[in-house]
Amino acid sequence: LRSNEVSKNISLMIMDDLRTQLPVWADVVLKDKEAAQYISGIAVHWYADFVPASQLAETHNRHPDKFILATEACNGAEPLEHSPLLGDWSRGDNYAHDIIEDLSNWVTGWTDWNLCLDLKGGPNLAKNYVDAPIIVNATADEFYKQPMFYVLGHFSKFIRPGSVRIGLHFYSKPISYEGVAFSTPTLQRVLVLLNRRTKPMAFSVEDEAIPGKALRIHMEPRSIATIVWNK
Repeated sequence: LRSNEVSKNISLMIMDDLRTQLPVWADVVLKDKEAAQYISGIAVHWYADFVPASQLAETHNRHPDKFILATEACNGAEPLEHSPLLGDWSRGDNYAHDIIEDLSNWVTGWTDWNLCLDLKGGPNLAKNYVDAPIIVNATADEFYKQPMFYVLGHFSKFIRPGSVRIGLHFYSKPISYEGVAFSTPTLQRVLVLLNRRTKPMAFSVEDEAIPGKALRIHMEPRSIATIVWNK
């Protein structure tokens, strides 16, 4: 593959399975030096993300030369959930929480399984109907952008390729709020905050590179916000 002009830039990933398999799966495969030379990264799904995200960080620490990519996620995959829920914020909240958790633990990107599905959550040959950021109503010739769609935009629109995650410190211990921060190639700071509480919250954002200044942020209950400023 590497000697072929068409495929020379292809990156091969191993696993493509749940967090529960890490870091053991990566350890077993990558200890084989001959196999390891062909592998660029480790693919992980979100379906068992009750497993601590620290396992992602541990995998990175053991294999820092291999990237970790979240390659599959969708809402509605659990029993009794197999259908779209139009306008349901909790599913957008699930996405935001998982993306923040992944990016905070050395995952380099996050991929939705289905960007677009019909009202039933298909088509799917296995009848494994799930939800998606965009739902198409073919009969009415309409499509609906779900909360998941807008949540994805908070990350994909502002955290551009080449961005580097930077430290984020909360002065009080986060309970129902969380965030992740990046420095972009255009010399901007990007901070994505998620308020999972049913009450509004207020934050003061301080940048150590800009002493003596703070930005006051007010967040509505169960909301997400992205703040961008110049270094």
